[in-house]
Amino acid sequence: MRPILNAFALAGVLLLTSGNASAAPEKLAAAFLDKRFSLWLGGFFPEVDSTIRLDKPNGEPGDTIDFEDTLGLEDGTSVPFGGARWRFNRRHQLEGEFIRLSRSGLLEGATEDLDIGDYEVRVGARIDSEFDVTVARLTYGYAVVETEKSSVDLKAGLHVARFKTLLRLSGNVLKDGVPIEDGGFSFVDEGTDITAPLPHLGVSWGYAISDRFGLRAQGLVFALKLDDWQGSLVDLGFDAQFHPWRRFGIGAGIRYFRTTIENDNPDRTFGEFVYEYYGPVLYGVFSF
Repeated sequence: MRPILNAFALAGVLLLTSGNASAAPEKLAAAFLDKRFSLWLGGFFPEVDSTIRLDKPNGEPGDTIDFEDTLGLEDGTSVPFGGARWRFNRRHQLEGEFIRLSRSGLLEGATEDLDIGDYEVRVGARIDSEFDVTVARLTYGYAVVETEKSSVDLKAGLHVARFKTLLRLSGNVLKDGVPIEDGGFSFVDEGTDITAPLPHLGVSWGYAISDRFGLRAQGLVFALKLDDWQGSLVDLGFDAQFHPWRRFGIGAGIRYFRTTIENDNPDRTFGEFVYEYYGPVLYGVFSF
């Protein structure tokens, strides 16, 4: 216990003297672990895998559609990536990240029959697809273990995820067994727009290897069933940061995210949605 108490005492002295410009220079390791505010901006280069099932109005399950394999959306992309962390107390912090992925694709001729919501898509039909995903995360962390070089935080917070899909169907498409052209339509739209608040719990670990170089790992999970809805998520991250300057550093890491949302209500067209992305991030980090 004595080494831990001594570390806490040293931390208190540093906090009391941090506002004095003439105090001892700040260690660059603090930019990774102890800075009051950090902002990071960069790029994310994920591989994406996404599927959706839109059921019939009578509750009969539709076919599971793979946006990449079936509809031809690109499974690799690059998007802006950013986040911020505010350590408002020695042991308390708030952290957020934001990612948006927007993709579109065109399938000139379906190679298999598909049941999509209200419609029966037959071989040769044309499917234009759009798929927008926005994931914003806000997480509170409390440091349960803290030393001069490392910190272990318990995490709790909320993901807010919006999934918007649009499938424009034309050609050999039927509704209730009748071709859509017989109803005077050259094309029809099917899809869904879901905004899902997904709470999470987890843990993070940070370690300063030196005054200039550090590592951070984080894992967040969630699973919940509420009325006709159930969902789950896994959000994992690992980063390495190098701080050649006091206020600025560079970081690189890996992100993995998977969410599943299901609806058992036969009165709703939406049945199941699975979305997964993973890949490297590269960013600059500003600390104050």
